[in-house]
Amino acid sequence: MKLKSVFFYQAVKVGTQMINSAADDHYDVEFAEGVVFVTCQKQSITVAVPLTNIPQMQLASVRKKELTNIEKARLAKAMKAKESE
Repeated sequence: MKLKSVFFYQAVKVGTQMINSAADDHYDVEFAEGVVFVTCQKQSITVAVPLTNIPQMQLASVRKKELTNIEKARLAKAMKAKESE
């Protein structure tokens, strides 16, 4: 699953950088199989960090699909029909 940000107890070395946290605006951050994968696109490096070094992580927000005006009208009509039953 995609993460918005992750913080580390101890700094992690990603290529030439030592980082205390990783956010989705600078790194690709994913959680899978009990490990957080931090990918630096500039250096083409992926580092796996175990959960024992992670006090906090934040999931990427899941955007809900916006309804079109026709879908909103159909939904309102269906809800009105249920209320009248």
